[in-house]
Amino acid sequence: MKWFEVRDKRAIAAGVVLACLLAGVTLTMWSSRREKRQEVWLNVFIHGSFGSILGFLDFSDVLKDKISGTRYRAVSKKMRNDSHFYRYQPILQRGLIKITPTFDDSVIGPTMCAAFPLIKAYELVGQQTDPSHITNEYYTFGWSGLISQNSRRFEAIRLYNQLSQELDGYHKKGIFPKVRIITHSHGGNLCLNLAAVDAIVNTKSFASTAKLSKDNDENESLHAMLAIMKDLKTKEAVCNLPDQKKWDYVPLNHDLFIDELVMYGTPIQQETEPFCYAPIFGKVFNFYSTEDVIQRSDWVSSKQKLSNQ
Repeated sequence: MKWFEVRDKRAIAAGVVLACLLAGVTLTMWSSRREKRQEVWLNVFIHGSFGSILGFLDFSDVLKDKISGTRYRAVSKKMRNDSHFYRYQPILQRGLIKITPTFDDSVIGPTMCAAFPLIKAYELVGQQTDPSHITNEYYTFGWSGLISQNSRRFEAIRLYNQLSQELDGYHKKGIFPKVRIITHSHGGNLCLNLAAVDAIVNTKSFASTAKLSKDNDENESLHAMLAIMKDLKTKEAVCNLPDQKKWDYVPLNHDLFIDELVMYGTPIQQETEPFCYAPIFGKVFNFYSTEDVIQRSDWVSSKQKLSNQ
């Protein structure tokens, strides 16, 4: 009788151990599934150049990249604020705007804003090709669209700051999203300049005149970004300024990371090409067509004769 009691105790102990193991496996699987369900991606769509042909209004100034106060800039700004032109690219208002993509005409509006159906189509394709438990959030980032290296550098600072603040809001909720940026045309060059912003933010001193890169093109672009950032104020000093000017401050974030940068038809230029390999980007995808003559035709905002693909 005593032997059976001992045997029963061993059986009970073995059962408890087995139950604990099964519970552990179940909990691990549940946690894994839960973690998968909670994976969040921020998908930011960035349009390309806008009203480029207007550059001929002040062609000499555009060639010199001195567009402040020009008719080109003034007319482009008025057109850029007219929602009639939102039907041709995923363009909405300036800045980082969170949207719910849809095919619903009542949301798209009478001007037929392309961003809503285009991004909805992107979402549906994504659900078919990767039906995993991922939460996707969608944004547009609107910029001036001017044919200007310095404008794209300046807009990159604004994107850097707005994206950092948006991520900070998620982090405070215990959510740590991955970031994917989908760009067209010079929207890709704008985003490549995020690497320059990141590099300058992490330099020891803005007063540095030392060579910032062994690559001459990259070094020149980094110093151009440095020259812009030297004149920026603090976040507190500009927080009450109107429109996009409230984002024109020295970035506080030192570790922004873009998991995926996707570029469609981006003119590959000496000024930004080296940034494709910068540590701020996890992966960079470059899509182009050899028949796309427009992609290569920007010889205005670059020191090279024709842009590459």
